[in-house]
Parts: sequence; C-alpha cells; structure tokens
Amino acid sequence: MDNLCLAGGVALNCSANGVIKRSRQFKRLFIQPAAGDDGVALGAALYVQRLKSEGFQAKRMIAPLWGPSFKASEIEVGLSLRNDCVVRRVKSDSSLCDQLATHLSEGKIVGMFHGRMEYGPRALGSRSILADPRDPDMRDKINALVKKREGFRPFAPVVTKEAANKYFEIHKGDEDAYAHMLLVTQVRPAYRAQLPAVTHVDGSARVQTVSQETYPRLWKLLCAFEKVTGMPILLNTSFNVKGQPMVCTPGEAVDTFLLARLDLLVLEEFLVMSNGGD
Repeated sequence: MDNLCLAGGVALNCSANGVIKRSRQFKRLFIQPAAGDDGVALGAALYVQRLKSEGFQAKRMIAPLWGPSFKASEIEVGLSLRNDCVVRRVKSDSSLCDQLATHLSEGKIVGMFHGRMEYGPRALGSRSILADPRDPDMRDKINALVKKREGFRPFAPVVTKEAANKYFEIHKGDEDAYAHMLLVTQVRPAYRAQLPAVTHVDGSARVQTVSQETYPRLWKLLCAFEKVTGMPILLNTSFNVKGQPMVCTPGEAVDTFLLARLDLLVLEEFLVMSNGGD
C-alpha cells in the first residue's frame, strides 16, 4: 500500500502521525482534520450521498472551512450595539494585513475571525489567536492570559507553503500533508533559537502550512509579516479561553477578546480594540 488515510480519535495524535510520516513507508499520507467523534457526521453524510448518487466518488478534502460565516453588515450591526470597544473599518485586505504584521512584530496578540469556521478541533486561521513566534516570552504570555495550561506546552507555527521546507524538516512535495496541523516534525536547527514560542524542548513543532489558494488572507498576512521580520511564520492557537470551545459568532469573538485581554481583534474587515473600560 502506497497511500495511507487516517481517521478516528487516534489520528489526532500529532506525534504518532509524525513518526508515520518520517518512516517513509507511504508515498502519501492524509489525515481527516475532524478525526475525532465529530468526523462521524462527515462519514454519515458521505455514506448517504453514496447511496443516493450512483457512481458518487468523494474528493480529497482541501480546506475544511465548512462552518458558519457572517456578513460584514451583520457584524457592523452587532458592533454598533457595544460600548466596550473601539472599531475601525479597513476595507483593503492588503492594508489590513500590513497593519496587523506591524502590530504582531511589536508583540501584540491578535484574535482573528474571518470567513467560514473550521471543521474539526484545530484552528486553521479562521478562528485563531495569532502572535510573534520569535518572542521568547510569548508562550508564557498567552498561557497566562488565555490558555491557563502547563507552561512547557508549545504553540503551533503556521507558515507559508512555499517556505515550509526552509524552516522545518518537511520534504518538498509533502507540504500539503501538514495543512491541517496534525503532524509533528522538527524545526531545522538553524532556526530553533529564532522560533522559541513554537519550538518544543526536543526541537519539534506541530506545523500548519498555508497556501494562497486555500487561505488567501492568512497567506497574505504571513507574507506581510515576512516583509517586516524576514520570517513568514506566526504562532497560531485556537480562539478560545480555557474551558470554552472555539468562538463561533462575532459576539462570542468580542466577548472572548475582552475576557482574554488580547490586544487586537479582526472581525472580517473590522479592526477592534478595547476602549480600556472594565
């Protein structure tokens, strides 16, 4: 067998998946991004589709962005009812990404709410908290503010597909296998000291690769961050606080942004800041 597809809760074990990948026993490896119990819904839907449509062939999943999304007009109405935020509209994606790249390089922590929500347990840029991976204090800062978890646990790096091979031990042609943040690999030794917030004590990292086609805004932000810092890599963790699921609605995003005391929140084309009140 040349190809291996994995699902089930065990397929969320990123370290084990990395061992399988590095074994080179399979030419191609695909891991269902909602590999836990939530994936049962997908299996049921595919099964019924197969029964009802003769000759149906499932296609490979690319970007699992199948959750709800919200129009700018809906978000604007919700923001207008709040008195605990300062809101600025930035209609140009390029301008927004340039501004965010500068803020991130200065140590700001950003909540990102954009497009359709991810399907599965990994935040892939639609409902994410983003930060500078070069800051040696960033891991402790996010743990103290948001995650409230063991300090030794690193956060994941998100990197442009084009640069993944440069910074991480990923073979050329294998970049797409890392798109769902379900594989651990090694940070190349030359860059471990430069990426302390996303590098584990053994030099490993749970990498997410991003292509321009599947995640255009996140890819553009990574490129903007590279212009400022020289590295197309950010720290990416799920947009939630301990004990809560990932945010789903704009209202949940604003509430979590304020509760976690993040520096900035992106709600589609709106840039949100706290007004400093309690």
